[in-house]
Amino acid sequence: MRPPGRDEETTDALFLLERLEPMTIGEPTAAGEEPAGLLRAVSPGARVETRIIGPADGE
Repeated sequence: MRPPGRDEETTDALFLLERLEPMTIGEPTAAGEEPAGLLRAVSPGARVETRIIGPADGE
């Protein structure tokens, strides 16, 4: 049985990793590499994008 919302025709997914102090920027980046690698392994044509978003100006 497949988990709800997931089937053979799923084409988009979003993984959001946030960090809190004292975690460094590199820690969530490294944590995201594992699921990205697994996704590439099961879906060789998958496009994986990574984006780091910093605090808004003035924060």
